[in-house]
Amino acid sequence: MYIFARAEFKKTACIFISILFLLMPFNVAKAQFSIPETIKVGLYYSDPSVHVNTAVASFDAAAKAGLSVGFYKDNSFTPIYENNSDSTLVIRKDSYFTNSNGSFKEYDPNTSPIPQDQKAGPFHIILGTGYSDMTAVYEQVYTYTQKGIQAYPVFTDTWQVGTGFYLDQNAASQDIPNITAALGEGSYEVMPPADNRIAVFDKAGNPICLFSSDTAYFRVMPEEGNDPRILTINGKAYRGALEVRRLSGSDMTVINVVNLQEYLYGNVPPEIGGNSHPEALKAQAMAAKMYAINSIGKHKKTGFDVCATTHCQVYKGYGAETKASNDAINKIADKVITYNGKLAGQIYYFASSAGRTEDSENVWGFPYPYLKSVEDKYEPVYSWTKTLRASDVMARIPDIGNVLGMSILKTSQAGRVTQLAGRGEKSKDPEIKSLERARTVFSLESQLYTIVTDADVFTASKALVSTKSQIGGKKVLSSSGIKTLKSSTNKAYVLGAGGKKKTVALVPETYTFTGKGWGHAVGMSQEGARSMGKAGFKYDEIITHYFSGTKIE
Repeated sequence: MYIFARAEFKKTACIFISILFLLMPFNVAKAQFSIPETIKVGLYYSDPSVHVNTAVASFDAAAKAGLSVGFYKDNSFTPIYENNSDSTLVIRKDSYFTNSNGSFKEYDPNTSPIPQDQKAGPFHIILGTGYSDMTAVYEQVYTYTQKGIQAYPVFTDTWQVGTGFYLDQNAASQDIPNITAALGEGSYEVMPPADNRIAVFDKAGNPICLFSSDTAYFRVMPEEGNDPRILTINGKAYRGALEVRRLSGSDMTVINVVNLQEYLYGNVPPEIGGNSHPEALKAQAMAAKMYAINSIGKHKKTGFDVCATTHCQVYKGYGAETKASNDAINKIADKVITYNGKLAGQIYYFASSAGRTEDSENVWGFPYPYLKSVEDKYEPVYSWTKTLRASDVMARIPDIGNVLGMSILKTSQAGRVTQLAGRGEKSKDPEIKSLERARTVFSLESQLYTIVTDADVFTASKALVSTKSQIGGKKVLSSSGIKTLKSSTNKAYVLGAGGKKKTVALVPETYTFTGKGWGHAVGMSQEGARSMGKAGFKYDEIITHYFSGTKIE
């Protein structure tokens, strides 16, 4: 989980009527605060700003008791096609594809060689003029089909009927006389490609419908006969609906539109473990719920609120659910975390603190009253090591050239590195990595670490205080006088205790980071929450321990 923009909220004045109170399952949180009913989760998308490109050109959707495809506009869903049987639909962008026994594959018509399989293109013929509604469209589709023309519904903010998936304008135009011979004289117009168009097929490759709109969003819904109401995308099961968008410079963006509570069902288990202690599960659900609420609109430019990875929160849908986690989530359904009477807008969690969490200002640079370092005495300590070659270090901080050394300049009171410096041949001044960059620059598990190199030597004073230093470039007294210590092999020998000889590098060739903890260390430790639950603490005690001054309401 990573940092996100602060989200505000508003109170709403409410009059409670006792009978209404009994009928509202999530009444407390919804009555006092503005809580979203649903959340949009990006499953497949492209976002160059965070180096993600998982958008798809085509995918399979299925549900045991059938699917509806249609569009969402003005807070209501209008179906274009409905099927209440166990079948698979292929949803793809309207482009150039081959179809081999129901297996669709996109190709570029400008490349060579052109595929020899059955090909489909983004040119179509619109049959007749517009229609008033879906019923009129299907009546005409049936009529045309009876006359030997494979017709299908088309929605482009108006209802139309189309035929064909032609490779170019010429091929479509050349087919119009054949259509005229079958249907008689009429209005037959070639429809050129559109960047926002989506095509739907059955698994056999028969066209179901076309969709493009500037005012509505394409959606795939499980029919009501599905119990529970889940659907699958490429075999992965999700509650709710799928929203598909064609965004500029991208393939199809696929979004899971799901109830907030059901989103947590698929989010909590992969984050903390679906069979963790019940109180830890509730605490995790509280933290994850607040993260989701505060993330509404986080990925607005790509059409959703949160993604399904650690960039936001991990979400794996229906297949990740457990009874234990669902029960825990249901028990906190009407609860939120507040601070000074307002929704807590900065709630974070991470894997392991190694005994103490961190102030937010030592990680992200901003102080926050309930994101302060607290003791985490119940947590087991997670230790790690990572060794990098000098070339690996240079690849992460290339501006300094050949790396001569790394040093920790500053740590927080909790012991985490807040300033890390790298020295190199090209740089007069060391390059400084501050706060969280002292961890992420080398993809380390945490900011709580020390560094040892193969050039380190340790000397002891008369008071037996050990001091670490490096001998490369140092002045030494030799039989021929004082010289600067250097070697073409970058190796030297030192005598240790008892006259034991040790080989060291004059300039470090390896850097070994030895640390504790896992993650950014701000907010709630998941390992700590599990341990506190086992020690007898309730979920609200876990939350208020990690987020000082907050309340559960």
